[in-house]
Amino acid sequence: MQAGFTSVRDMSTHGNGYDDIDIRDAINRGQIDGPRARIATRGIEWRAPGNTAPDDPLKGALVGNIEEARAAVRDQVAMARTG
Repeated sequence: MQAGFTSVRDMSTHGNGYDDIDIRDAINRGQIDGPRARIATRGIEWRAPGNTAPDDPLKGALVGNIEEARAAVRDQVAMARTG
């Protein structure tokens, strides 16, 4: 008999890139045991003015204006739907 959580919600991967998608998909394929997973993918963080540091693909997407924020949201929605 199995008992435990029936669902989980990931609020951001905190430096793990899109690993939450891989875990959700492995659960859905039956490769690993786990609950139904609702995922958030990477976080979206505001880029301070003058900060030209490149994005770390494993951390949150850095945005500095509305256009970048919209692009980050579109990217993450597309990634989350691939599973």
